[in-house]
Amino acid sequence: MLHAAVLAGLSVIIGGWWLARNQMLYGDALGISQFQQAFGHTAKPEYWLGRGWSGWMYALLVIGWTFAGFWGVFAHMTVFMPTWSYVVLAFISVAVISASVRGAVRLKENLAGRKMLLVYGVTLALVVLAFALFNLRFFQAQGRYLYPAIVPISALWAIGISGLLPAAKRRYAPYVALAIPAAVQIIALTTCIIPRMPWQ
Repeated sequence: MLHAAVLAGLSVIIGGWWLARNQMLYGDALGISQFQQAFGHTAKPEYWLGRGWSGWMYALLVIGWTFAGFWGVFAHMTVFMPTWSYVVLAFISVAVISASVRGAVRLKENLAGRKMLLVYGVTLALVVLAFALFNLRFFQAQGRYLYPAIVPISALWAIGISGLLPAAKRRYAPYVALAIPAAVQIIALTTCIIPRMPWQ
């Protein structure tokens, strides 16, 4: 309880003045009215639903774009890496998620692991929920909106990579966990960024 009170107090000290500023500037502590105004011109789910798309089709569209954007889409979500790279990353991601779930189950066996999973799980759930609600109002399927949960995502990524490796090779898990995003950066540089440099 004391830890929760300290956390809440620090949050108010660090971010409370933003709420006061918003209230003074916009008459809205959370600045929601300004947020809605800024996104008023963007596409909305009704654009697709009004053309015969089902809710599931729209959800798959959001998931697909978000997945691609999480790994890398450039120039206002118009320049994609090669399709094969997203397909490979999808297979890797499914395998890592599956292994991370198994690893998380093992972590629950001790108190420290349970506490970590609780904090990370709540953080990830809140970010995903906020993102889902956002896309129910505006079409903003961009993976960067999941980055506030990058710490729990990174932890699960490391747990999953470790779980995929044989026990004797798990000491190499940190290198593998870093090598895959590094390879994605190389693909992005060579297929999306360098070819579009001004001197090309």
